[in-house]
Amino acid sequence: MFIFSDIDECQSNSSNKCEQICVNLPASFFCDCGDGYKLNADGRSCDDINECEPSNDCMQKCDNAIGSYNCSCDAFFKRDPTDWRKCEATNPCSSGHGCQHVCFQGSNNQPTCTCFANYELESDEKTCRDINECDPSNPRHRCNQICENTPGSYKCLCQKGFELKKDGYECEDINECLDEDLYNCTDEFQKCVNTRGSYKCECEQDLYFIDGKCRGLEKNETYKPPLSEPRDPSKKEKEEAVQFSITPKNGFEWDFEKDKSFKEQMAIVTTDYCDVNRTRCALKDSRRKRRSPLSKLYTADQVHLLPGYPSNSSGSLKVAFYVQQPLGLFIGNISVLPRNTLATIITSHKSVLETAIGANISGVETLFKPTTPTTLATALPVEPSSNDWKWIAIGVGVGVVVIILILVFVIWRLKRRDNLRVKPAWDDSPHEQEGIAMTSYNRDKAWSMETPSDSKQT
Repeated sequence: MFIFSDIDECQSNSSNKCEQICVNLPASFFCDCGDGYKLNADGRSCDDINECEPSNDCMQKCDNAIGSYNCSCDAFFKRDPTDWRKCEATNPCSSGHGCQHVCFQGSNNQPTCTCFANYELESDEKTCRDINECDPSNPRHRCNQICENTPGSYKCLCQKGFELKKDGYECEDINECLDEDLYNCTDEFQKCVNTRGSYKCECEQDLYFIDGKCRGLEKNETYKPPLSEPRDPSKKEKEEAVQFSITPKNGFEWDFEKDKSFKEQMAIVTTDYCDVNRTRCALKDSRRKRRSPLSKLYTADQVHLLPGYPSNSSGSLKVAFYVQQPLGLFIGNISVLPRNTLATIITSHKSVLETAIGANISGVETLFKPTTPTTLATALPVEPSSNDWKWIAIGVGVGVVVIILILVFVIWRLKRRDNLRVKPAWDDSPHEQEGIAMTSYNRDKAWSMETPSDSKQT
C-alpha cells in the first residue's frame, strides 16, 4: 500500500519563487503579498499599492510610501495631535464664522472655510457636501465587489459566498467545505467540492449518483449517466446565448461524456481568452493571480445549455449555450459573458473544442439579434417620390386659380354696391333742397354763422 504525502513547495528554493509570502496547498501553492502590496502580473513578485488613489482618508494631503502612506497638511494648517490623518488651523477664526467644518485665516486674515476628508465645499463657500466615492459614473473606491457610501468615507462589502480580506477592500472566496455548518450534502457518500462563491456535492470515487443516492455498480452492470436537465435561464442569459451546428457522423451522440468534455474545454478556453482580454469579457481589471484550483476564472459549472438543446434540425445537431460570469469579478450588472465575445472565443478555439466533442463545429452565431428600432411616421419629414412633384404642382395651380376667382368676385361685388348707392339730385327747387341731406348741413352752417344779437332777437 502506497501512502502519498503532500510536498510543501514553499520549503523548496527551486519551486518557491515568491517574493514575499508563499502559501502551500495540497499538490500546489500560490504567492501572496503583505499589507500595502499587491501581487504582480507574474504571480510571484509584489507591487506597492498607492493608498492615495483614487481616494484616501487624509484630510488634506496624502503622500504614498512603499508599503504604506502618510498624511500632511496645507499652508496655515498643522497636523492634529489626536489624529494623524486630520489637520487643524494654525490661525483659527473667531466664533460666528458660519463654516460647517473648519474655518481658518490665511495671509489676508480673512475667514475661509474648508472641509474634512472626502467632503467638498458647496457654492455658498460654507457648507460641506459628502463625496460619494461609490458613484458608478465616477468611482473613487478600491472595493473588489460592493461599495457602500458613508458620510466622509465608504465601506466595502462582499457578495454571498465571499468574505472581506484583512485589507478591507478585496473579497475572497469562502471555502464552505471546511465548515460542516456551511454545506449540506444529502448522501453520506457525497463529498463537498468548493467552487467560487459556492460549493457542490459529488459522489466519492467509483460511485455514481443513481436514483437519488451514491452507489457502486454491480458485477457486469453498466451505467450511463443521463444528461443533466438545463437550468431555467433568465431573459438576459437567453439573450447572450450562442449557437453552433454539428453534422452527426458515425453514430455521434451528445451524451453525458460529450456534454462534460465540451463544458470543461469551453471553461478552459474562456479562461485563457478572458485572462488577457478582461475588458472584452466585461471583467474587472485585476492583477491578482494565484496558482491554485480556484484561480480559474471559468469552470464547467458556469457553462449552461439552453433548455431544449441539443436539438435536431435539418440533419444537423444544434447546440445553444451561455456562460455565466465569475462571481465578484464582472463589471456592473454584466453577469453573463457577452454573446459577441463568446462567439469570438468559439471561433478562435474551434479546433480544440472539436477535439473535445469529436465532431466538427460550424455555423457559429448569436441567437439574439437586436432589431433596429422603428421610427414613427411623424418623426421625420417624408421625402416626395418621383411622381409626387406633379401632384404638388397641380395643387398649387388650382389654389392660385381659386384665389384669383375669389378676388374677381369680391371686386365685382364692391363695384355693384357703388352703382346701387343713392346719390343727391342737384335741383334748384327749394322744396327739393329741404328734402335732401344738404339741408342739415346748411342749417348747421347757418347756426354757426349766427351772431349773439340774432339769437336774442329770436
